[in-house]
Formats: sequence, structure tokens, C-alpha cells
Amino acid sequence: MRIHKREMHRKVKVTIGILLVTVIILFITNPGFPDDSKYAVWLEKEHGIFCAHDPVQLVSCVQVAETNEEIDWRSRGVKNTGLYTIYRDHYKNLDGESVNIHAVGILNMFFNK
Repeated sequence: MRIHKREMHRKVKVTIGILLVTVIILFITNPGFPDDSKYAVWLEKEHGIFCAHDPVQLVSCVQVAETNEEIDWRSRGVKNTGLYTIYRDHYKNLDGESVNIHAVGILNMFFNK
């Protein structure tokens, strides 16, 4: 009976250790921590949207990949859990069409959602 309990305690310790290491790796490789600079680089590379912050307009964006036209930034939602980050950006182009970008950042990478 004692051998069975020891084996069970060992399995529990190993499982907790594996979970702890996994959480630490996810926390360290969260691309949204400590700022959004990696997301800005990904957004420009993947969707061709480059945003600059200036004191007059606050945020000025250009979609350089397709038409090199100005695109109006509307809102951004960021949910950073520490393990992963979710971004939701909303833009409007000059034609009035909505451009919505939803992305998940995990393990130092971003994915379109």
C-alpha cells in the first residue's frame, strides 16, 4: 500500500512540474509583453498596415501593402493574459469599408484569428 502512495505522489509531483514549466515557457514567450512593438512589426509585415503616433492626429495609419492609401484607425482591443495576447484592431478605409484584424500572439508568434 505504501509503494502505491509513493508512486502516486511522484506522478503528481511530475505532473505539477510539467505544468509549471509549460506556464513559465508560455509567460516568457508571450509576444505582447511588455509592449506591442512585436505586434506592430507583424501587422505591417502580414497586413501592410503601418501606424505612426503624432501629437496632432494621435494615430495615423497607412495600408502600404495593397493601395498605399491612408486607413483610419477606429479602435483596438488587447487582452493580455500573461500566457497569450489577443488583439482586435478595427480600421476604415477611404471607401468606408471596415477592415477588422483579429490576432492571437503566443510562443513569440502571431496568428490570424
